[in-house]
Amino acid sequence: MKKTTLTLLITLMVAAAFSQVAINTDGSSPNGHAMLDVKSSDKGMLIPRMTTAQRTTFGSNLGETDKGMMVYDTDLRQLYVFNGSSWTTATSYWVRWQNYVFNNTDSIGIGTSTPGSEFDVKGHIWQTGTGKSVFLGEGAGGKDDLTNNFNVAVGHQALSNNVSGSKAVAIGYRALFSSTKNENLIAIGDSALFSADSLKYAGYPQVYFPKNSIAIGNNALKSQKAGESNIVVGHSALENGGISESIVMGDSTLFSGHADNSVIIGNKALFNNIHVDFYPHESVIIGYKALYNFGNWSSGGLYSDISQNSVIGYKAFYDLTWGEHNVAIGRYVGSGITDATDNVSIGDWAMSYIGTPGTSKPQFNVAIGEY
Repeated sequence: MKKTTLTLLITLMVAAAFSQVAINTDGSSPNGHAMLDVKSSDKGMLIPRMTTAQRTTFGSNLGETDKGMMVYDTDLRQLYVFNGSSWTTATSYWVRWQNYVFNNTDSIGIGTSTPGSEFDVKGHIWQTGTGKSVFLGEGAGGKDDLTNNFNVAVGHQALSNNVSGSKAVAIGYRALFSSTKNENLIAIGDSALFSADSLKYAGYPQVYFPKNSIAIGNNALKSQKAGESNIVVGHSALENGGISESIVMGDSTLFSGHADNSVIIGNKALFNNIHVDFYPHESVIIGYKALYNFGNWSSGGLYSDISQNSVIGYKAFYDLTWGEHNVAIGRYVGSGITDATDNVSIGDWAMSYIGTPGTSKPQFNVAIGEY
């Protein structure tokens, strides 16, 4: 050991006289352009190793005269060189660590030398191996089994839980988030059709899945689990309700209610319909706040059905909570009436405030004309 150390010391002293140093085992001279030439076929060279925090602290004491200072960052597994004001990686801009390859600082251009964002592609982008589906967004289609499902999911966690559902379009934050098995669904908007998945009634073996429906608007059909052949358009339209074979359009239309085989159009129309067992079906309701309180009762009603109503007009039958087989056309038509059946009323305020609310039940009436 002493002999080896002395030999190395003598070698360095002699080399210093020539301003060049060669460290090797074969006695070869240093490269003519190198101050230090290290040669080995079975050994490497270790430079100072620091954590990122240590490197940062060390760099705070460096300046212009320290350009070229090198250390190895053990946290980032990268060789760093000080450029006179900051640290830069000495190798490629791409860092490979475990199963990851990343770049923290620059933009990437494919087909362009001047990327306008962190990732800029000039031309088409192909996705393959996705079962003919397209996924774009963090967590979008994250559980898809990648068979031929033909889905499109765009947005954070859009269609996130779908496994084998097919032919769905989910665009928006968490659109169709809960769906695991669906067919022919279109959900556009924040949380549109959020809960669509499956529905099973107690005592019945069949499980129902949502299919053949369109929901457009933030929170549109948010709570619907099953149902088919529906079109729902509007912010919070049917947010807490459910329908089957119906068309619903308008801001907060049928917000908490249910319906089937119906057409309901108008902001906040049927807004307070809250009962899952008694709800309008085979009905047409059109107008702002038309049938606003329909189905909003707490201790029973005068009739066992609330179906087959045709109500058109601004706040038409606004107070009606029960009734069937009514035709009402006009602004404020049927105001003040809570129960009615088999009536025809046409005209502003037609058939309004008849009888005593809660006890009277106008029926078999025809009222045409204003008031």
